[in-house]
Amino acid sequence: MNKIPANQAEHPMMARRSHDDAARQRAVRTLRQRLLPKLAFGSREMYYRSVEPGMRERHDGRVVEDFREIRRAMMELPYVRFQLGTHRVIQELMYETLVDTVQPQLEELADKARSLPRGLGSLRLDPALKVPRYVTAVDIHCQPGGYAHEAFPGDVAAGAIYDRSINMYQSGAGGMTEYMGRAVIQYLDKVWPDFKPRRILDLGCTIGHSTLAYVRRFPEAEVHALDVSAPLLRYAHARAEALGFPVHFSQQNAEHTDFPDGHFDLVVSHILAHETASQAWPAILAESRRLLAPGGLTVHIDLPQLDEIDPYRRFIYTNETQFNNEPFWTAYRQMDLHRLMIEAGFAADEVFRDFTAVMAGRDAQKSSDAVAHSRQLGHGAPPGSGLGFAMLVGTRSAAEVA
Repeated sequence: MNKIPANQAEHPMMARRSHDDAARQRAVRTLRQRLLPKLAFGSREMYYRSVEPGMRERHDGRVVEDFREIRRAMMELPYVRFQLGTHRVIQELMYETLVDTVQPQLEELADKARSLPRGLGSLRLDPALKVPRYVTAVDIHCQPGGYAHEAFPGDVAAGAIYDRSINMYQSGAGGMTEYMGRAVIQYLDKVWPDFKPRRILDLGCTIGHSTLAYVRRFPEAEVHALDVSAPLLRYAHARAEALGFPVHFSQQNAEHTDFPDGHFDLVVSHILAHETASQAWPAILAESRRLLAPGGLTVHIDLPQLDEIDPYRRFIYTNETQFNNEPFWTAYRQMDLHRLMIEAGFAADEVFRDFTAVMAGRDAQKSSDAVAHSRQLGHGAPPGSGLGFAMLVGTRSAAEVA
């Protein structure tokens, strides 16, 4: 039997846990990482053994690929309703255990964030910044208060809760929980092995966990990271400083930053896209293009689009909108990313779509045999080909005048 991955590495900014706190959180993590996959296996069997053949019969042998029709059929099954309800309950229970841990330490954590030694990186907050409604309208992922809630000056609760949640939420996210940044780096090392960025920008960095992977891989580079949430950034900066990583954090909206044109050789984001909105994401892509230096790369990593996965997974994916407070999740996965990149200013031959099977806890780059590296966007991927993360890549010609 596979072991549940070890807890993430402790560091000076993490909220302390009592024995009971740790036990409750391990129990919830076990439910999430053991029970939920078993329930999903059961509903997949039901889909392919009975639901899918029934729909095919009703449609004269045609395979039904519309996730809405699949949802209507699947939601008629009591088992599936139990599965999805259990998913939501475990998600809420996860945050209940985390809030119980963090709440008594709020002032202490804020004081620690203020008093930790500084000097490696920097923190620039903007009290006048209007946090976008797509961040404030719902408690994303069901995290109480969302990512930007600020109860008092210097509050870091959102970051402290987020940090502890990663290892519970994502299977195998132990260690420093930088697996998403590591996935991008492994991809870059394989496809662009000679790429050596001088300046790097991480968009929507939350607590900067993925950001640190770039500092580790490119120690000579100047690394910047931004987010709209002051509580997340305070925590991110204190965390990075405590761990000895120089990162320059700033509170900015990724749709329009104050950095000059062509300032960065690498612009990245990690599962940011589906947390934005239909007007915001195209603006972020255009900003990524503006910020790229000649010869630069932008890489936005997320999960695959709906037309890149099999029909059952389309149903499962879209439940994030229905049951996990992810309003833009489904809409984003239906967007024409190739068209959006062209509209953002990239030339057709500067846009690529690629896939990696690198997931949390895996250190080796493994790409599906069914998907060629650096394929041009629009060729699609075989449904059900076991894809992990999806990379939306844009380049800027080195010959272009900045």
